[in-house]
Amino acid sequence: MTPRRPLQPRLFAFAAACALRVAAALSATAPPRAAVAWTIAGSDSSAGAGVEADLATFRCLGVRGCAVVTALTAQSTQGVKAVLPTPVEHLETTIATLEADLPPAAVKTGALATAATARAVAAFLERTPDCRVVVDPVISSTSGKRLLDDAGLAALTAEILPRADVVCPNAPEAELLLGLDPGAIATADDAAAAARALRDAFGCGAVLLKGGHVPGALAADVF
Repeated sequence: MTPRRPLQPRLFAFAAACALRVAAALSATAPPRAAVAWTIAGSDSSAGAGVEADLATFRCLGVRGCAVVTALTAQSTQGVKAVLPTPVEHLETTIATLEADLPPAAVKTGALATAATARAVAAFLERTPDCRVVVDPVISSTSGKRLLDDAGLAALTAEILPRADVVCPNAPEAELLLGLDPGAIATADDAAAAARALRDAFGCGAVLLKGGHVPGALAADVF
């Protein structure tokens, strides 16, 4: 068998130049990198809420989603049976690891579980002032399981809500945050007044109060 002859220097240079031109053309025509959004929330084993639902929403909107899991829940469509908070050291490592590679253009927070987690999230948001922030102030599940302890609630209101561009509570969460009696938000006008009160009380950019818990034939969100 005749051995292959090595490429002549000029031929090698020509081949390398062609390869570089092809790579440049592909780079020029490649679609832009998708925007990155993080969900910082609990994991819902039934995938009806939490990071699972957030990531599905991000995907539908063409956004690259990343997840920082604050707690593992054992739940189904019937309710939450147990909650296991993520150790804060692991949560901080997750944030740092993603931050170095996939920094977010926007962050959506959900159940934070503990004060230590809330403070870790607040520290991250403080060092990323250009990141848009949407806060779902999850305090309890629909079935009544507490998903944020009292110290965590204090950290949420003092350190995270003022940083939020949009806060999106449901009626029971808005009542708790404002110190209202349960059921006080009973009409669309009540919801609108509560949304304004939340914005004024916590200094967030805007409030979208979800209408699913407000009595009436139609569930209307108030922005």
